[in-house]
Amino acid sequence: MKRSLFVFLMIGCVLGVFAQERKPVIGLDTVKVVVENADAKEAAQKLESYLSAALVKSNRFTVITRNVGDIDSIMQESLTQLGSLTQMSGLDFLLTAKIVDFSKDSKEVSVLGLGGSTQDLVTIGLELKFLDVNDGRIVIQENIRETFEGDKTVATVAGGGTKAANDVIAVAMETLSNKLTAEIIESVYPPLVLSVSNGIITISNVGFSVGELINIYKQGEEIFDPYTNQSLGKAEELAAVAAVGEVAGSVAKCAVPSGSKFKAYKDAVIEAGYICRRAGDSLSASQIKRLEKQMK
Repeated sequence: MKRSLFVFLMIGCVLGVFAQERKPVIGLDTVKVVVENADAKEAAQKLESYLSAALVKSNRFTVITRNVGDIDSIMQESLTQLGSLTQMSGLDFLLTAKIVDFSKDSKEVSVLGLGGSTQDLVTIGLELKFLDVNDGRIVIQENIRETFEGDKTVATVAGGGTKAANDVIAVAMETLSNKLTAEIIESVYPPLVLSVSNGIITISNVGFSVGELINIYKQGEEIFDPYTNQSLGKAEELAAVAAVGEVAGSVAKCAVPSGSKFKAYKDAVIEAGYICRRAGDSLSASQIKRLEKQMK
């Protein structure tokens, strides 16, 4: 009897640990390709592979790869009838990507004054959606168009060329995957205010830059869908707009800048635990200098 009780308690403890450590589950849809060329299909395969690896490496999510199909039609049908993406049961989020434009080119460049050198270029047009499966909310929606540069290929004396050290498509898709993963992490796990002392606001750093403006929000009550009674998250109230004045490892230090634009926030109450989100703007060089003096 004692042995059975001990085993039962051990199982309970293990299950309890797993419950506490449960990570949000992301369904990674097969990357779709609209343009018909071999390079685009290769890019789609690499993007899917690098995205999956980057999300798993972050140690924040469980990733499941699946072929969803026409997500727009699924969203319209499911949300109209049920208010949630029922076909995606077992998932917390769904990530879909579609390559709508892709080209690979090269240009002549100069490498240490040598002529006849070239550099590969990749331009990609990508439609991205990151959805909350529980309520169908679009957390991230982006139309991305970026050009990536490969290594320079230096011509040899014999007129040939040395092959570039890196595959430009692989480099481009890995770079894009890391950038998208950082955005997803920040949307699911937004940085928080860690402490406030003498007007200096210390926040967790997720790649902020000096001068970057940060919206700081106070969380309110949880909001529920009146029809499904599902949680839609907590209401957020803008408490202040601060600017990053110093970045040091895993933390960044901010302050509400001087100037009429920020006057309304000078006496704002900011507490540890408030949520931080990028405002999408930055201070000018002269404003950054004033901020740095202000924070000394």
